[in-house]
Amino acid sequence: MRFVSRRSIRTVLLACCAVSFVPPAAAVVQLYDEAVSAERLRDFDLRPGALKPLTEQLQLVGQLGARATWNAFGTVSTLVKPGGFLATGLG
Repeated sequence: MRFVSRRSIRTVLLACCAVSFVPPAAAVVQLYDEAVSAERLRDFDLRPGALKPLTEQLQLVGQLGARATWNAFGTVSTLVKPGGFLATGLG
């Protein structure tokens, strides 16, 4: 049987202890993701929207011959004119 010195055993034990205190990469990534998410959520809008577009807004879209979709706050979300252009005189 081979003799193992106390110094070798102590070195191996210290190395094992040192490695056990290093956080796994997944934990570091999770902490970073949570910090980034918290930063993003600070500007997250939780207000319940319940406004419809004004009659004037609907009339203006109709005059353009366009189609519009509206968000929950009564603001135009998309404005398109199928088969045509919304702007004129740009050329």
